[in-house]
Amino acid sequence: MKLNEADGSSLEQQAESAREAEAPPSDNPPVTSNRSVRNIVLCYVLFAALWILFSDEFLAFIVKDPDTRMKWSIGKGIVFVLVTGSMLYVLIHRLVARLQATRSSLLASEQQLRAIFDHTSLFIGLLKPDGTLIKANRAAFEFVNATPGEVNGKPFPETPWWNQSPEMQARLRRALQTAGNGQMARFEATLRDISGKLRDFDVSITPIKDESGRVVFLVPEGYEVTTRKLAEAERNRLMTAIEQTPESVVITDTNGCILYVNPFFERATGYSRAEAIGQNPRLLRSNRQDKAVYQELWARISAGEVWRGRFINKKKSGAHFTEDAVIAPVRDEKGAITNYIAIKRDISHELELEVQQRQMQKIESIGRLACGVSHDFNNILAVICGHTDMALAQLSSDAPLRPNLEAIQKSSQRATNLTRQLLAFSRQQVIEPRLVNLNELVVNLTKMLRSLIGANIKLVTETVPDLGQARVDPSQIEQVLLNLVINARDAMPEGGTLTIRTDNATLNEDYARRHLVTPGDYVLVGVRDTGVGMTDDVKQHLFEPFFTTKEKGKGTGLGLATCFGIIQQSNGHIYPDSQVNQGTEFRIYLPRIQGVETTAANSELPASLPRGTETILLAEDEPSLRKLMIQILRTQGYTVLEAADGNEALALAKANGARIQLLITDVIMPGLSGKMLAEWLGRENPAIRILFISGYINNNAVREAMQKPGTFFLQKPFNPMDLAKKVREAIDTP
Repeated sequence: MKLNEADGSSLEQQAESAREAEAPPSDNPPVTSNRSVRNIVLCYVLFAALWILFSDEFLAFIVKDPDTRMKWSIGKGIVFVLVTGSMLYVLIHRLVARLQATRSSLLASEQQLRAIFDHTSLFIGLLKPDGTLIKANRAAFEFVNATPGEVNGKPFPETPWWNQSPEMQARLRRALQTAGNGQMARFEATLRDISGKLRDFDVSITPIKDESGRVVFLVPEGYEVTTRKLAEAERNRLMTAIEQTPESVVITDTNGCILYVNPFFERATGYSRAEAIGQNPRLLRSNRQDKAVYQELWARISAGEVWRGRFINKKKSGAHFTEDAVIAPVRDEKGAITNYIAIKRDISHELELEVQQRQMQKIESIGRLACGVSHDFNNILAVICGHTDMALAQLSSDAPLRPNLEAIQKSSQRATNLTRQLLAFSRQQVIEPRLVNLNELVVNLTKMLRSLIGANIKLVTETVPDLGQARVDPSQIEQVLLNLVINARDAMPEGGTLTIRTDNATLNEDYARRHLVTPGDYVLVGVRDTGVGMTDDVKQHLFEPFFTTKEKGKGTGLGLATCFGIIQQSNGHIYPDSQVNQGTEFRIYLPRIQGVETTAANSELPASLPRGTETILLAEDEPSLRKLMIQILRTQGYTVLEAADGNEALALAKANGARIQLLITDVIMPGLSGKMLAEWLGRENPAIRILFISGYINNNAVREAMQKPGTFFLQKPFNPMDLAKKVREAIDTP
């Protein structure tokens, strides 16, 4: 029979308890009444036996006269009848009293059972063994707004409780079959009430058997569990949320013993749930936290307050990580603290991103400073380099002034390289990208690298044959590799192994999120050494401009900053992996491109400056540089129209029209910029070629303009040979 959830007793047990507790006591208890009847019957039997056996002999003994004896015999009969009648009266009276008491008790029990039947919140019914409904209680009828006359005598599955859902009818029929075989059946059902609302029930059907074991009745019971199921669903949703939350959740008792951890805790710390439960949260301590933090924590939560703070904890692997934590007390219904709950978020990656962001801001600040001075500085260097080269070209090899000019030339070149490094890490250097096979680039560099690193370092190259292509400026990638190789050499003063490897790589969403890069397919170039490695503090400042661990005078601190800027400008990513005394590997990821690589033409340098007779419009706002360029170009046979700014150049262009075959213009000029000047001339004279000259480009629109056909670029500072070659290239390229 169905158990009531509240007290676990069956309906029949409740009725029996009620009958025993509430039935009025009888005046003649059954046991006493049975004993009295038995005594009366025994006395009557004894009296009758004695009377029958000895009354005639006794009468004959004391009365000798026959007539008198006859009279006494008649009196004896009358006495026997009177005694027998009296005893029968007493006996019948006792039996009637007992029957009345039993009837009263049965009526009281029936009233109690009917009260329970009609007033219980359970749905209760009585069925024949074949499932025909005999009766049901008031709660069941009110649920569907039916009357006994409408449903009694019908098959139970066809009644209003069940006929609205074929699925529920099928469940009920299976349960009736089970109960009809003498076994209790139990199942869950969803029924629709009179308002149309669906409600959940726990239904049981109990077979009632006679003394022979034959099923004579079936008792269906239904207990509504809608509220319980809603509460269970709410708890399940809460547990699912806690189990799936991307933050660590830890529940302890008031002594700090761990009672529960969620799956994210396992992933974040490396400890399984079985390993953590029963332990104290101090198993995560890294000993890098002040004890005062823990003292304050316990003081606040013990006082019933919420604690918020940050932990530097240690994983099972020994690695340290930083967590933001909120720890709060959990109270029972009386307000007493029973548990503590901690919600912790691993912010190690966010802190790393903050460091990277600060590093990027430093680089951008230095870059803005570098760009701010590079324009004028490059103009000055161009004049120095140009005049020095022209003077050296006019001197014999034994001229007294030649060493002085060569020293100026060498210093100018160093200043040029320094300026270009500043522009490279600030990502303002102009690049000339093309599809490149990095395997070939690495192999071509090998000979020079072997002489660079020395005999005590073994150089190993590991390339994959199916390496993808990368769209980069090969000269810049060579500069990156040279810088990394020099750093690797300096990290192995006692010798070691230097490995340069290439591979295809795919960066997934997780890696991209942690390193602020775009996920996708990349070409990997790795430079690995077996040197002294780097500390965490050094790695935090690695790409900062002017940061160096080398002795004074042995490094500018721009090498890795330059590498960082070049790779960033190529839409790539550079990542250092290093441990103290375990070596370092710099991994460069460049976007993988499908296509065939192009090969730069390896032409021999001309013995003299290239010449020409074309007309050139020169727009340069720096007078000394403009004069130098005019001198070089006119010496080589060109006709040069000079302009000090964009507006003056525009006027000359309008006056000379199609005569102008090449425009050489500075990108940044007061008034009309070089880009706007080139766009106007391109519309008026589509055949004209454009040669931009600049120390750096700070505008994406200018970069796009320089990618158009018929457009070329020469970076300042440049020497006469660079200028002459680039002019010829711009004019002669189809």
